Amino acid sequence: MSLKTKGIILGVISGMSWGTYGVFITWLGDFGMDPMTVVALAPTVMWVFFLIKILIKDKSMLKVKGKPLVALLIQGIAIVNLMNICYVNALETVPVGIVSICAFCNVIIMMFTMKIFFSYKFTSHKIIAIIVAVIGVCLVLQVFSESGAIGLSGIGWALAIPFVLATGYTLQKYVLVKGIDGDAILFYINFFAAITIYISQVSPVAMVQDIASVVSLGGGPAFLVVLGFAAIPQVICFYTFIKAYQYIDPTYVSVCYGLDPVVASVLGLLIFQQFMGVPQVFGIILVIAAILFIQWREGKEAPDQLSA
Repeated sequence: MSLKTKGIILGVISGMSWGTYGVFITWLGDFGMDPMTVVALAPTVMWVFFLIKILIKDKSMLKVKGKPLVALLIQGIAIVNLMNICYVNALETVPVGIVSICAFCNVIIMMFTMKIFFSYKFTSHKIIAIIVAVIGVCLVLQVFSESGAIGLSGIGWALAIPFVLATGYTLQKYVLVKGIDGDAILFYINFFAAITIYISQVSPVAMVQDIASVVSLGGGPAFLVVLGFAAIPQVICFYTFIKAYQYIDPTYVSVCYGLDPVVASVLGLLIFQQFMGVPQVFGIILVIAAILFIQWREGKEAPDQLSA
């Protein structure tokens, strides 16, 4: 298996894993978990897991300093919090489908940042894949059927989301290029994000108490949901994400995240009996076609050279 194929497979796994996020959030809410506990739980799971992994594997990976450490601080403190602010303000006056497609459009900005900072080339197949994926995601999210008044300020916040995401992803690529291990990147970003949440939103003690209460009342099913939330849309999702960045153009990883709404829609149909119309099915086909096109087109190039 070539490194490119491996990278695309990892990107697909990451995108599909993130697609389960909404299902787990719904289940946790049904079990009575406080939303702020969920917000704190996500980075807590990540920094604890990857700290243990690093301590077992190689403690020296924790030695990060200089510009890479500053980049990680920016991601953990500024980017994470700015993302939350943008989403909350955008969703006040803008339909969720439009906000989601704005977020997915980070793939367009990524194409430019990867060119400017890492010399990845603009290619026709990259542009085609992005256009097809964006159209597919629009159909899956039913963006073209959204109606109602849209606030101008909300649109401003929604348009800021892809720039914030692209900035964070570009910083992650920068830190990887500087030789920092992916495990260390995930540890530091989530550690800094968690500390910020502990200080501003909910304490670790309150978080643990709420989780214990939910598991106590909900029993085995609640425990499995908490475990699943920790494993699938957190550890598996972001581990495969950062590994994919090491093998392929990060722009392609973002294209793979078109599978997020695809998986969410399929799970919504299977688990919650939510309706799925013909346009959504066609959108799913387009997203999958875009990813298959990338795999086919990249396979025609030198097998172990990143497309640039």
